[in-house]
Amino acid sequence: MKVSLREGTLGHKHLVSVSCGTQGRALMLKKNMKYIAIAFVLFYLFSQPGNAANVVNNAFSLLGDAGNSLATFVNQIG
Repeated sequence: MKVSLREGTLGHKHLVSVSCGTQGRALMLKKNMKYIAIAFVLFYLFSQPGNAANVVNNAFSLLGDAGNSLATFVNQIG
């Protein structure tokens, strides 16, 4: 992080700019994208609750199918 200071009229230092490096920008972008994703999910949940429930049910159904397939695979091995 780079902080730039400028000396004022009475010898006091004033903050002129703060710049984050590439890593700082990447962390801020990741944080902002997380908030945008949460906002989108909440908007979808409140604007179309029936469709949101279907998405959740389909996701759990896919997880159950994947678990059953894995169990079948393991049983066939042993």
